[in-house]
Amino acid sequence: MTSSTETHAEPAGGAATDTGAGPGAQPGPAAHRGAEPAAGAAGDRAAPSPRLRRAWLLVDLALVALVLAALVVVGITARGVLQDRSDDQARADAVAAARRLAVSFTSLDYRSYDHDAAAVVAGASGTLKQEFSQQSAALKKAMTSNRSVTKGSVLDAAVVAADSDSARVLLVVDADVTNTSAPTPTARHYRIQLDMSHQHGRWLGTNLSFVG
Repeated sequence: MTSSTETHAEPAGGAATDTGAGPGAQPGPAAHRGAEPAAGAAGDRAAPSPRLRRAWLLVDLALVALVLAALVVVGITARGVLQDRSDDQARADAVAAARRLAVSFTSLDYRSYDHDAAAVVAGASGTLKQEFSQQSAALKKAMTSNRSVTKGSVLDAAVVAADSDSARVLLVVDADVTNTSAPTPTARHYRIQLDMSHQHGRWLGTNLSFVG
C-alpha cells in the first residue's frame, strides 16, 4: 500500500503573504509616510494666520480700552463722592460755628460781661467783629446799669446758601432775659441770620442780622 506525502510550499524567506493588519499590527514605513501630510496639515491649522493674529490684537486693545475707561469712571465717581462728603462736612462745620456764635451773642451776663463779650469776638470777623467791638463798652454800661442777664439757646439752624469758603445760616433762637424791671425770666424769640466765612481753618461770623 503506497502513501503519498503532501508538500506545502512556503513563500521564500518565510514572509507571510497576508497583507491584512491584525489588531496588534504596527504600521509599516509606508503607513508612516502616508500619515506625514496629515500631520503637517494639523500643524498648519495650529498656527494662527496673520489676519487672525491681528483680530486678536484688536480684541486685546479693545479690552484694555474698556478697562481704562472703567477706571476713569470709577475715579471720577470716587472724586465726586469725596467732594460731596467734603461739602457736607463744610456745611456741618459752618452750622456748628454759627450755633456757638449765636449762643454767645445772646448769652451775656453783666457780672461776667468781659468774658462773655470775648467769646463773641473770638467767633466773629469782619463787620460783625468790628461793630460789636465798637459798641461793647456802651453795651456793658447799659447791662450793668440794668443788671441784665440773657441766656440763649438755639432751637434750630440750617444753611440757606453756601460755597467753598462761605455760608449763610438761619437760626431760631430763644433767650431768657432778666433785668431790674423784669426779675422773672422773660422769653424772647429771635430769628438770626449769620453770614459765615472760612478763614485759616475756622468758620467765623462776618455779619449778623435779625430777620422775620
